[in-house]
Amino acid sequence: MVENAHFRHFLSVVDDMYVPPARTTITSRLANLADDLQKSIVHQLSKVNSVNVTLDIWSDRRMRSFIGVTCHYMLVEKFALCTALLSCSRFSGSHTGDRIAAEIEALLDMYGIKCKVDYFITDNAANMRKAFTVNFTYSDSDSVDADSSADVEHAEVWENMDEVAEQEILQTVTTHAHNERLSCFDHTLQLVVGDGVKDTKCVSSSLAKCCKLSTLSHSSSCFRDSFESVFGPNVSISAAVSTRWNSTLRQIKSILALDASQLSNVLEAQGQKHLIFNARELSQLNELVEILDPFSEATNLTEGDKVVTISYALPCVLALINHLHDMRHKVKFCSSICFALLSSLKSRFDGLLQRVQVPISQRVSDSRILPFGSDIYILSTFFDPRFKLMWIDNELRMDDKQKKDIREEVKGILI
Repeated sequence: MVENAHFRHFLSVVDDMYVPPARTTITSRLANLADDLQKSIVHQLSKVNSVNVTLDIWSDRRMRSFIGVTCHYMLVEKFALCTALLSCSRFSGSHTGDRIAAEIEALLDMYGIKCKVDYFITDNAANMRKAFTVNFTYSDSDSVDADSSADVEHAEVWENMDEVAEQEILQTVTTHAHNERLSCFDHTLQLVVGDGVKDTKCVSSSLAKCCKLSTLSHSSSCFRDSFESVFGPNVSISAAVSTRWNSTLRQIKSILALDASQLSNVLEAQGQKHLIFNARELSQLNELVEILDPFSEATNLTEGDKVVTISYALPCVLALINHLHDMRHKVKFCSSICFALLSSLKSRFDGLLQRVQVPISQRVSDSRILPFGSDIYILSTFFDPRFKLMWIDNELRMDDKQKKDIREEVKGILI
């Protein structure tokens, strides 16, 4: 850009005394800035004992794959949650669990946090699950000699320990390092809504009209002119993205916000009479919005970057289940969607619901191995002063004895 003749002419008009730097100068400065930033992140991470990592792999429009890795941690001296982007780089080749594990392990080694990671947050793809449950190993613990480890019970070993060894032991003791993979809550909610919408046909005609109307408004200048003459230039119909269900919800809301009779007149005048919504279809869309609105709210609550969001997971899932149970008896056209969403919620959050909804006598042997069965969801909710144990009384629909059993079990987990 700085070597473009037109850009250099523009700068000379702005200030004829200014000489823009050459391309090589800017390139080297950017590289130096990147190195300095990386060193500062390494230095900052050296002072923390526990970190959590989120990562994802995606492709751009040219089908080039990239891997993004973000680290989340707390600076105790500032009592502040911090986030650092560790890498956003090309990821060539096949996306196997072996290659993902090797890439992440090398990256964590570079930043010196391989033994400090509590949780890896990924999507639900099979390669991600394999990378962090089968292939991701830590060589530090494997390199310990069995004979030397047997000597730790001798008092002389601890008495004669030098300062470096003491620091290593202290770091090991104070580091959590659960090295546990957790599924992304928002990605799982995305899958739940996808299951609910695709498994039922009651709103397929209405949704198809929404998509065609949105496409028409973004591709036909004649329709756009007619649309703006009625609704104004600042009103539009949102486009939907297949990988983001809440974009479909925004699209439906943007259509429902329009005056139905005026929209019908515009469509009829433009020869698009087949896209006019009848009363039944509008009722279906209104019911769908009412059903999905709490899912959108739960997604927004758990999208924070520098705020704690994991404590929302348990209350959100329980509240969504109660919401769907209530909506089943309220809706006229979309009851099948409620059933499909309930089924998907109970399946995809099985581990979490086993811990807090199913009586102890009816649970699987170890619910912690099920999806979202980790103790962290219960612990984080308890330590969040907004929730503590109030979700037991507010969200669980069971008798007092069962609630008492759940409360005692949570206390046992805390102890």
